[in-house]
Amino acid sequence: MQVQELVGIVPWTFIAQICNLFIQMYLIKRFLFKPINEMLEKRRAAADAEITDAEAAKKEANAIKEEYEQNMQEAKAKANEILESARKTATLQSEKIVKEASEQAAALKNKAEKEIAQLSDYQKQAAIYRHDLRHHMNFIQSCLNDNSYAQAQDYIREICTSLNNSQITRYCANEAVNLILSSYIAKADKYNITTQVSVTAANLADYKPTDLCSLFANALENAINACKLVQTARTSINNSYSSISDTASDYNSGCTSDYGEVNSNRIITVKVFDKNNKLCINITNTYAVEPVFVNNTPVSDKAGHGIGIRSIISVIEKYNGVYDFFTEDGVFYFQACI
Repeated sequence: MQVQELVGIVPWTFIAQICNLFIQMYLIKRFLFKPINEMLEKRRAAADAEITDAEAAKKEANAIKEEYEQNMQEAKAKANEILESARKTATLQSEKIVKEASEQAAALKNKAEKEIAQLSDYQKQAAIYRHDLRHHMNFIQSCLNDNSYAQAQDYIREICTSLNNSQITRYCANEAVNLILSSYIAKADKYNITTQVSVTAANLADYKPTDLCSLFANALENAINACKLVQTARTSINNSYSSISDTASDYNSGCTSDYGEVNSNRIITVKVFDKNNKLCINITNTYAVEPVFVNNTPVSDKAGHGIGIRSIISVIEKYNGVYDFFTEDGVFYFQACI
């Protein structure tokens, strides 16, 4: 009794408080801690899910990034491959174009040199025949005296053929131009093409013979090829040369001439003259097939054609000249000043 009074604790009361404490703890655990724990667990689970989703998203993002970087590397590699291929192709095509142009230029130069050499041989042969004319006449006279008329006729025919093949017309003081013009005028005659030539230029020696040959030979060859397709008939032509361009208009005044009536629609005219220290060339021809122009330059879709025009332009540009191609009233005009 004394102990209870000193401590102040009643055993039954203590036991009841202990029981009450356990009951309160049970109730708190059941009705307070458990919902809180469940809520915390849900939040933990949600957080874990979010973390898992975030990690998955991060992995996916990293995968997408790696795929993007790989695609970019592949794209760069492909682009570099395409560029390298294009560069190689361009280099090959450039080398091919340069090679073809060089070959064409060399071929045209060789052709010009051969034609000049051949025409020079013809001229030498004609000089030899003129020199030996006295001997030919003596031989013919001997045949006639012996009544060998057939032999005399054969000999005369042979001489005439040789002289015709080597006939050189003197249009100017420049032998190269004479040789070129004589050769192509003879070709024109074979196609019954009327030719009218006037060469008054005095400065032809200032230009290389091979350049003059390329210019005149290609221009006249094109003119003959176009002209020989024209049906022959009796007609007249008024050859009026218009100005090449605004740049070259000073070089083309006074270039009108009326050649009157001729015996064919196949007509080629050539006029070469000096104007303001420039060599002016005007060549015209009739035609049957309408020419096709691209950027004021005649072109052809036939294989091997068009090289002559490029050669003409190359020679003109070499001397910083100007040129023009055009048609008017069924006549093709080529004009140049160099």
